[in-house]
This record gives sequence, structure tokens and C-alpha cells, in this order.
Amino acid sequence: MDIWAWVQAKKRALRRAGHGRLATIMSRLPTLVCDMKHEQAESLVPEGLILARQLDEPWVEIFLRHWLMQSRVLDRRQGRANLEECVELLEFAHREQGRECPQSVCVVQDFANCYGIADGPGYADERLRVSTETLARINPAWPCFRCISVEHASALSDAGREQEALEFIETQIARSVAAGVEDAQEDYMLSRASHMIDAGRYAEALAQLEEYGPPKNRGASGRVEWRLSKAEALARMGRLEEAERELPAVDELDRSDELDWLTVSELLVNSGQLENTPALVRQAFALVDHCRRDGADHDGALTALMAARLSAARGCRHAGELLLEAYAEFEGRLLKPELLAEERASTRAAVAATRLPALEPYASPAALLEALPDERDASLELLGAARARWPDDEALLCRYALLLADFSMGALAESLLGRFARADPESHAARRALGLLLRDRGDHAQLARFVDEHHGPDDPYGRWLLATSHERAGRLEAAARELRRLLELDPDAEVPMARLCELECQRRRWPEALELAERLVARLEPGSSDWDRITAATALGRWDLVRDSCRRLGHELADEEGPIDANWGSCKIEFEDDATRTRWARRTGPVTARVTEICGPEAAHEHHRDLVLFDPAPVTRERDDDDRALCTYRALELLQAGERRSFTLDARAPTPDQLQALRDALAPLDITLQRRSGSAYKIDDSESGARFDGMYFYVSAPAQRALEELHAALAAATAEWPAPVVWIELVEAMGDAREEERARQRALVERYGL
Repeated sequence: MDIWAWVQAKKRALRRAGHGRLATIMSRLPTLVCDMKHEQAESLVPEGLILARQLDEPWVEIFLRHWLMQSRVLDRRQGRANLEECVELLEFAHREQGRECPQSVCVVQDFANCYGIADGPGYADERLRVSTETLARINPAWPCFRCISVEHASALSDAGREQEALEFIETQIARSVAAGVEDAQEDYMLSRASHMIDAGRYAEALAQLEEYGPPKNRGASGRVEWRLSKAEALARMGRLEEAERELPAVDELDRSDELDWLTVSELLVNSGQLENTPALVRQAFALVDHCRRDGADHDGALTALMAARLSAARGCRHAGELLLEAYAEFEGRLLKPELLAEERASTRAAVAATRLPALEPYASPAALLEALPDERDASLELLGAARARWPDDEALLCRYALLLADFSMGALAESLLGRFARADPESHAARRALGLLLRDRGDHAQLARFVDEHHGPDDPYGRWLLATSHERAGRLEAAARELRRLLELDPDAEVPMARLCELECQRRRWPEALELAERLVARLEPGSSDWDRITAATALGRWDLVRDSCRRLGHELADEEGPIDANWGSCKIEFEDDATRTRWARRTGPVTARVTEICGPEAAHEHHRDLVLFDPAPVTRERDDDDRALCTYRALELLQAGERRSFTLDARAPTPDQLQALRDALAPLDITLQRRSGSAYKIDDSESGARFDGMYFYVSAPAQRALEELHAALAAATAEWPAPVVWIELVEAMGDAREEERARQRALVERYGL
């Protein structure tokens, strides 16, 4: 069964019916999840669910909610926080209207995995029961058969039946092969390797990982998982240098990778191959915090024990004790804590064997604070010991609390500061530190109550805390209001003035932004305020001010007056209405660019040839193929609309001469053609079974040009091309006027799967 066939058919039907946005969301969501772009995936789903419910499309709703759970549960390892959602989704997917949807089976995987993350061994029986029931009603040829089988094997492993888990995977592979699944061995590779490693069969696991390589259909997350499995097999075989080379960097990890990463890291540390650094220990603390926030209690318990052992190995007793306290929090929610009793006891013994640092060299808290070492974990040890000796010292407490927050223990830090502040009304430093922690945690309501209680309405520090809290949450009007209040209190305060200027640029309030930028430029050295001035002045057409700030910044411009339209090289532009994609553009000036990429009919808006004003602070910086700097900028405002419409051209591959003739024929009509397919793109004839090389294009044309004229030009230029050739969105837009042609192209789309 092709569980994606209905998805492709549904997307085509949605586009034909004028619901292209929902079809686009269905296309983008799985790719974003597989490429670990989870914030962008989260932003798409609410809109998609509204559209699906408006159209009464329960299968589409199941599809979208399943992929959201793939992101949250399978990739980001969010357990208890999603248990209720997984239960509700399982119930919804098995109602009469959704029971036949292929993704209703996938929802079982989400459910089982979510319980596994919350407490794998504790819920092993429940996971085995639901996976057994599901496997009994699906065919080994279905892709979801592999997913449910993997979940079943994982539950067996968590139940302590590791050999049975490996035997089960081998059985499922054999059943899939017998059912004609071409890539069955590769599909089960990562699961099989994981169970082989757990069973001590390291060489066999490594051999199959190297034989198949990274999975081809699971994006960046699959490649990272493959490298981690390979690194663990190598480490357990004693091939330590190779294992370290395979170990991914922290910034490559998804949440689902973190426990495995820490496991391999501890193996390499214990073998002397990897240095047990303060950065590694801090990362381990961060992983414990991730598990706490995500409700991954069993993973959290294991991570806390590993982090405690790493801390003890560095001689850090206080850190180890903090981590054992975190372990106890997780343990209290585990259904079978006795499974970790032996590991807990050995970890406690390792922590107890270390010593707290001596405080004799320090005559006072001030002397200790002055002598704190650069290594943060060493500082944490000293401060932990000093707190026991000088519990009432405010400066000591503040430094300790801020360091706790740096080690991802903000809740403990807030508790300590809060108790101190309540006990001593004059504890100004503790209140300031607590305000920063509340602000950084993102709990604005609690911060506002704190500011009302401890800072008056005219206290600049309290207003600054509220302003920065609003800004971090995206409440720019509220942030601007607080900053204006600060300027009322001190009209010459440069920091809030500069911050307000940046906010007014973000809010496209150009006259206000320019007025603030002029005040700042008059008093400051050339710098960021000039860039704000350039941005606002460009929006308002004040090219004299743009040129003046460019001169201040050392950029000499060729022309002396008028709009700037030069070639400043390639860049990428990020649009609010197209946040899941960036678009290629040619930079025409310090803060302007013209879009060169055709967005295509799936995009919310066609930006091809738009001239945009962008934020000069890059969203990302990278290197292109020629090792030149390539920046992505966020679009602020449309300065000149390209006024284009776009559609696709899907075809059996033409000859080079035919393709050039098409480009030549379209050029007088100002029509641009951009190829979107690679050499691997194939077209399959469902009637004859033949396979052809294909080419897929985006076509951009002036929006005001008549559809009939565009259609006639394409028909004439491709008359000698081999079938099939379609420009389906264009003929759909022509409506009933071209009913015969529309029916012909629809038939080609269905026959060739275009």
C-alpha cells in the first residue's frame, strides 16, 4: 500500500478546487519535520487545521496532527506534555470518518512513542498491547508496518526482553522482504543496529551501518541518528578515534538524539578519548532540563545520572548532588524506579567520593567572589560550599543563583532568590537578579507582578525589564510603550532610545524611527544607529541621509543622488508570508534587494522581481559554493511589486534545442523559466509502465498579461515536445473557457503522476 498516494491525490484535488494553501501546508510539513525545522513546522499546523476543518477534511486533519506529533514526540522527545493530545488524536483517528485513513495507523506510533518517552519501561505493557493490535490488522507491505514494528521492538527492549526485541526485528524484516518491500533491510537498519548494540553485537551493527549508509528518506535527523549509532558501535569496540570523529556536534542534535549523544560522550570520556570539559558538563545539565520541561522522565533519570557521574569525574561534588536531586524528581514519577536502583547507587557512591573545595584561603565572601576561577563548574563548586558557610550574604547568593541558571537550573535559582528577597526588603541585588531570571524564563505575568511589588512605576530598571520581556515575546507595541516611558523619565538615555529606534524599524514606523536615528547619529560614533537611519531613510526615499550614513560607515557610492540601484551580489530574503522558505535575490543597495527566484504557485505570494527593503542584521550567514559570504535577510517592506503570476510546467525531458527554443519564444513576452528538478526526476506512465526522464519548471509571467496569450505561447513553443507536457495551474485558472484543454491536462496529470 502506498500510504502517500492519497496525500498526492488530495493535494491535486485541493489545488483544482482553489485551496492551494492547504495543499502547500501538506507538502511542506513533512519536509520541515524531517529537516528538524520544528518551529516552522509548528507555525504551519494551526493554519492547516483551520483550513482542514473549514473544508471538513478529517483525513487531512489526521495527517497534519500526526506530523505535528512526529515533530514533538519522535524528534523532540516531548513526552508527558503530549500524552493527552496523543490520546485525543488516537480517538479521533479511529472514528468512522478517519478509520480508513492510512495515517490513522501512524497515530498509533505517535501514541506508543509518547508513552515510551514519558516512561518507557513503566508503560512497556501498554505499548506492546497497542502495537500488537495494530500489527495484526496491517500488511507488511505498508510503510507503517515498519514504524509500528520498530515501536514494538523498543517496548520489548524497555521491558528487558532485548534478545526477543532483536529476534522480532529480524522476523519483521523477513516478513517485509516476503511481501515484496524492496528496501526492507535498509528501512529497519537503524532499529536493528540499535538492538544489536544493546545485545553486545557491536561488529555486526557497525557492518550493516556501513553497508547501507545514512537513510536516504529521513533528512537531517536520520543522518545524525546513523552517525550516533556508528559512533556508539565504534566506541564499544574500542575504536575510539573513529568514534569521536563520527560523534555529531551539539548544534546538529535533535531532542531525540541527546540521550544517545551523552551516552557516547560518556563512553569516550571514560576511555580517555574525549576530554571531560566544563562545557560537556554544562551541556549535560541542559539535557536534564530539556527532559524536565518535555516530560521525558525515564530519559531524564538516565541523563541526570550520567551528568552526575561526569561531574563527579571532574571532582565536582556540589554539581553531582544537584543532579542527584534532579534524578530524584524524575524517579518520583517513574512506575518502575527499581530498574535504576543499581545505577543510582553506584552514581551516588561516585559523587560521595568527591570532596567540596576548601574555603580556608578565603577570608570573606568578597574575597571568594574576587577569586572565582574562569571554569564555571569550578566556580559552582566554590559557591555551593560558600553558601553553606555564609548563607546570608546577598552578593554570594546572586552570583550563585545566576550561575545555577547558566547551568539550566533556573527554577532552583528563582526559589533561592525569592526566599531571600521576601526575608529582606532591602535586598536590592537579589531582587534585580530575580527580575533578570524571571525575564529570561519568559513568564511575563509573574515578572509584571514582581515589578509591581518591588519596583515603582518610575523605576527605570523595572520598566527596562518589562520592555525587554515584551520584546522577547514579540509584543512590540507594549515594548515600545515601556521604552517611551523610559525616555520620559530620562530623555537623553541612549540605550532605550536605540532600542526604541530598532523596534520602530521592525514595526515599519519609519518617520518615528528616522527621528530617533537622527538624534542618535548626532551624538554617537558611526555604527548600528547609522544602519537604522539608512533603513528608515530608504523607506522614506531620503537618499541624501542614506548616502550620509554610508559615508560615515566608510561605504563610498558611485552615484551622488537619487535611488541606489547597484549590484551588491547575491543574498537570500525571508518573507513573513513565506516563513518556511528563503528566496534568492540580488542586493541592489545597503538595505534593498530584488527577488530573482520564482516562488511558485504553492507560495502564499509570488515575490519574483519584487524590490524589498530588508533588515540589515542578517538572519543567517553562510558561505556559497565559491566560499563567498552569503547572508539571509528579513524583508521589512515591499518597495516595488514585481507584479508577477507563476505556475508550473511539467514535462517529459525536451532536447536542449527544444528547451532553448522555448526560452527564446517566451522572452518577448517577459516570461521567465526556472528549472526546479534535478537529473534524477523521472516520469512514470501508469498505463504502459514506461519511465522517462522528466523536467519540472516554475514559470513567471507579468500578472497583467492575458492567460490566453500565455497558454497560446506555451502551446506553440512545446508543440513538438514528446508527451506529456502540462501547465496545469494556468489552464485551471482559465476556467471553463478552456474546459477541453483543462480535461486533457488533468488526464495527463493523473496518468503520469505529475
